[in-house]
Amino acid sequence: MEAKNNKAPKSAKHVAAILAVLIIAAVSAGYFINKNIQINNALAAALAKSDGQDTVAGGTIQTGGFLITGVLSPIYTYNVSARVGGQVEEICVVKGQKVKAGDTLLRQNAKDAQLSAGQGSTTDELLQRLKVAYDSAEDTYERNKALYDAGFISESSLKQLEAQKENARLQLEGTSKAISQQIEKTVITSPGNGVVSSLVIQQGDYLNAGTAIASISDTSKLILKGNVIDSKLQIISKGDKVQVKIDTINKTLEGEVTFISPISVASGQMFPIEITIDNCIEEIKAGMSASVKIN
Repeated sequence: MEAKNNKAPKSAKHVAAILAVLIIAAVSAGYFINKNIQINNALAAALAKSDGQDTVAGGTIQTGGFLITGVLSPIYTYNVSARVGGQVEEICVVKGQKVKAGDTLLRQNAKDAQLSAGQGSTTDELLQRLKVAYDSAEDTYERNKALYDAGFISESSLKQLEAQKENARLQLEGTSKAISQQIEKTVITSPGNGVVSSLVIQQGDYLNAGTAIASISDTSKLILKGNVIDSKLQIISKGDKVQVKIDTINKTLEGEVTFISPISVASGQMFPIEITIDNCIEEIKAGMSASVKIN
């Protein structure tokens, strides 16, 4: 009987231990189930957010549309350089000045204009030498023509002298014309309408042919450049009208899609796009940030 009484408490301890294990297991299972639910909810929220908006290179995909952001640039920039060698005699514009096509930007010293004959002479010196040569050839011809008329020289000799005089005349007239064209090139004019955005020379500088002088930026139209992801190409076409928001001045203007590249960027998926707006208000400047939401 005593042995049986000793076993009863031991069995009770076993039952209590088993119950404790079961309770811990139940609590742990509840924790992991709850944690799994939280993870699933987080994943669902992330997927929902990804469907609504996702940032990519060149823009932000939005539900049913695409947001393009970038910086406005001039429709065209003319890079002006010297056409002949010569010293800068007069600069007729300043940086930031508006100009029209044909307006004079600067003048070079016309006497410095060199003819590409490799003789190292100014145009005046070269023309003087050619004039002397022609005058001499003409004088020689006239004196020998009198001798021919008197019967002292042959006709062939006279024709040879006549040919020399004609060659001297053609060389003088041709060189004079070429020099006039060179001198005209010493007056540098604007190739188009715009604003002088850079001026990199000073009065007195000596310019060689090809030396950079200035840049003229045509800001009558401005371009917003960005990228469109391939999955959104079906919602936009060249010629589409869009609303361009100028973030800096908080104004919105109508623009037009003027270019969609048929080739993606090097990394793939993204296709360059250009949107052009008329710069109808003076407040808009090249370099301002802008954005377009394409629906």
